[in-house]
Amino acid sequence: MVEISETELIKMFERVLILSKIDSSKSVAILKNKYSEPQVVSAAIASVTSIGAKFYLVELIEDGENPNLPHQFTIQDGSRVLIGNEIAKEILDHVDLVFETQEPILEDP
Repeated sequence: MVEISETELIKMFERVLILSKIDSSKSVAILKNKYSEPQVVSAAIASVTSIGAKFYLVELIEDGENPNLPHQFTIQDGSRVLIGNEIAKEILDHVDLVFETQEPILEDP
């Protein structure tokens, strides 16, 4: 595994923002789940904040006990916390860029 400093990680996210032409008039969704690396989520937030763009932190809540239940989303919008799949879908439809920080679940062979 390659170690990357938080500063380098922020610079990588900032580069994506520049290439995507994201500025303070745009918005970004940051997807995360319980497997997301906190350092990666933090770097994504820091990069978006540094340019003044609005961001939504969209967290996928998984029910480990019943995988057949639909997933739920929690959305942090500044100081508000919103809950619901329809709200998450609407946000994802309207933002200018999505950063995905979710780690996949890897099953043992």
